[in-house]
Amino acid sequence: SLATTTHKNYQTHWDRFERWCDRQPDAPCALPASSATVARWIVGDVTARNTVRAESLQPYLSAINRTHRDLELAPPASGLLLQRIKRGLKLQQAATRKPQRLYLPPKIVHHLLQIALDLHIVSEQDKALLRAITAITLTFALFLRAGSTAAIQASHVRRNATEVIISVHAEKGKQVKPVARTLRIPRNAIPGFDRLLGKWERTRGSTFADTPYFAL
Repeated sequence: SLATTTHKNYQTHWDRFERWCDRQPDAPCALPASSATVARWIVGDVTARNTVRAESLQPYLSAINRTHRDLELAPPASGLLLQRIKRGLKLQQAATRKPQRLYLPPKIVHHLLQIALDLHIVSEQDKALLRAITAITLTFALFLRAGSTAAIQASHVRRNATEVIISVHAEKGKQVKPVARTLRIPRNAIPGFDRLLGKWERTRGSTFADTPYFAL
């Protein structure tokens, strides 16, 4: 019942948890696990190198809980102890604050769009720059995650005299829906957007229907 990427991530986290349990001198039980064992794993392995933030712990906890629930066992990665662990990690990590990632301002995307339209394609580097700007602009215009844009194929983008039609087949949380979300953008709705796609498609050259849209 899990999406493919979620299943792979959960499997990776569960395998890591099992290996960690096996390496410990007291060999704590991974299945069923106790909340104390999960807390030790989170502190002693997952966040030990400070590469995983407290706000990003949920997939690790969900992997442990899901495995237990599927076997009709009590989920150990929950409750007051884990809440306190997450709270403590947040306090520790707040002492070394990192720069905050901000939303990309529309004026920056507009500026990139103009750069792409004025770009003279004379080298492979120019092609790579045009591809990057097209991907950023398309992602921004459709309010997509980068993974959704990367999965767009050549046949998913159609242009005619009045509009740009884009089908989005890969969206997080929508894999179980039997239809793809399709967006129809009038050609004058985003000035230069249709020209940008046309310029990219001419630069990219002919392709097959199932070829990734951004493949050269």
